[in-house]
Amino acid sequence: MKILVTGSTGQLGKALVTAFGKQSTLNNQKVEVEVVALTRSEFDLTKPKTVAEVLYKHQPQWVINTAAYTDVARAETEEDLANIVNGDTPRIMAKWCAENNASFISYSTDYVFDGTHTSPATEDLSTNPLNAYGRSKVRGEKLISEIGDKWIIFRTSWVYDESGKNFLRTMLKFGQEREELQVINDQWGAPTYANDLAMGTLDAIIKLNGLKEFSRGIFHMCNEGETTWHGFAQEIFKCAMDKNIPLKVKMVKPVSTKDYKNPVVRPLNSRLDMAKLNKILGVKLRPWDQAVKACMEHLS
Repeated sequence: MKILVTGSTGQLGKALVTAFGKQSTLNNQKVEVEVVALTRSEFDLTKPKTVAEVLYKHQPQWVINTAAYTDVARAETEEDLANIVNGDTPRIMAKWCAENNASFISYSTDYVFDGTHTSPATEDLSTNPLNAYGRSKVRGEKLISEIGDKWIIFRTSWVYDESGKNFLRTMLKFGQEREELQVINDQWGAPTYANDLAMGTLDAIIKLNGLKEFSRGIFHMCNEGETTWHGFAQEIFKCAMDKNIPLKVKMVKPVSTKDYKNPVVRPLNSRLDMAKLNKILGVKLRPWDQAVKACMEHLS
């Protein structure tokens, strides 16, 4: 099985390349995997006209697109570019896959919702993004879903790993520099460890290959459970102390979104319902706090 991974130096891309390796065994099935790991310079989503040529060159059976425009604040002034990277180029990839009997996986975000719902969002809840980044992701979802039969979109939330630019790394940095921090406590979601998201993706591919009919569509995939950014921060510092990582921080003060004065509007409720993923693909990620512990073990 030949799998092409875009954005291979990003958080999820790196985790996927590691998860696949040369051989993978899941559910007692050994799968021979050839991974084509492409960096941004080798597969530039800002240049959609070059995409088909690269895919034709490698002829993958699966294309997994982890590359994306993810700078939420900057997207407010670069929405056209965000639309190209998160919408137009993924459409071209999906079209190539449809025309060449390949399967396509891409990733979306909790930011496609406005967060006004009171329970975890299901896949069929109407999208209503509050910011440019969310709008670009909705565009991508729509364009991909209009093409072909073998496509999957995994919506996820609050992704982090040991080395990337993410909330966990930022908290550790600030926690080593400051005695007091302020962290938002009224935005709810599920922190998702990139390694777990990668393993869940691999598990899903194994299941999809075993189905008589490809189960295309949008699925929510996050670590189980829920917390706030404040709760996430507290768990990070707790795990850091357990691993004897030096910290200066003594107080993590909870603040509301309105008091934090962030220039980009974000949803208060980013919780995603994973029942469809569990039922159709049999995939379930571990609880978010266990994943944080595992990430901190790798970091330490």
